[in-house]
Amino acid sequence: MYKTYYTSPIGRILILTDANALLGLWLENQKYFGAGYDLEQAQQGETEVSRRVFAWLDAYFKGENPATDEIPLAPQVTEFRSKVLTVLQKVPYGQTATYSDILRELQAEYGKIGSARAVGGAIGHNPISPSDSLSPDCRKRRQIDRLCRRS
Repeated sequence: MYKTYYTSPIGRILILTDANALLGLWLENQKYFGAGYDLEQAQQGETEVSRRVFAWLDAYFKGENPATDEIPLAPQVTEFRSKVLTVLQKVPYGQTATYSDILRELQAEYGKIGSARAVGGAIGHNPISPSDSLSPDCRKRRQIDRLCRRS
C-alpha cells in the first residue's frame, strides 16, 4: 500500500492506493479516517493510480465533471457495503439519492436486503468518500461526483 496527500481547497486529503487501484480517500480528521487500514504500514509515495486521483481532484475543484471510470477502485469493504457503493456510482453527477432511494435500488436487484439505516452506515464507512466531513460543502459546491455521495 502507498499513501500520499493532496492539498485541496477544503483541506488535506489522504489518498491510499496499491499498485492497481484506489483503496481509500479521506479528509484529515474525518470520522472513520483510515477505515480500518493500517496506515502506518503504508509506504509514503505516489503511484500511477494516485496521480490519476490528483488529476481527478484538480478537475473537480476547478468545477469540471471528471469521469471516475478511469480510476480503478478496490475498497476493502463487506459484501453489503460493496453493493451499496455500486449503487452510489450510478447516481448521476450533481444529483442526490436518499438512503431509501438506494435501498429501493438494492431491493430491486437483490431482493430483501438491509434497511435504510444499514445503507446510511455503509455510506458513512465508505473508504472512498470524505462524505462525513464534506457533506455541507457538497451541498454548497455540487457533490463530489461518485467519490462523495451524501443524502
